[in-house]
Amino acid sequence: MKLRKFLLPLAVAGTMYYIYKKSEEQELNNEHIDRCRNSLIAEGYTVLDSYTLNLIENEYLMFYFRDNGKDYEVRFDKHTDTIEYIKEV
Repeated sequence: MKLRKFLLPLAVAGTMYYIYKKSEEQELNNEHIDRCRNSLIAEGYTVLDSYTLNLIENEYLMFYFRDNGKDYEVRFDKHTDTIEYIKEV
């Protein structure tokens, strides 16, 4: 009984920490996407119908969007918050 009283709070704390870490990762990913989108808007693009390929282990974010009927591919460096390239696909 005493073991159960000890293990249950420990299990709950471990689960909550895991959820916290996952939410922090997701929030950081969303910040990278927002920075990339804001950089494109600052350069004069109208970002419509966008989607991303963002792996945590990569140092870059692949961002795809449509502007005035043209499709673009963007590679955005997560560490320096700069656009490496923009190309029409």
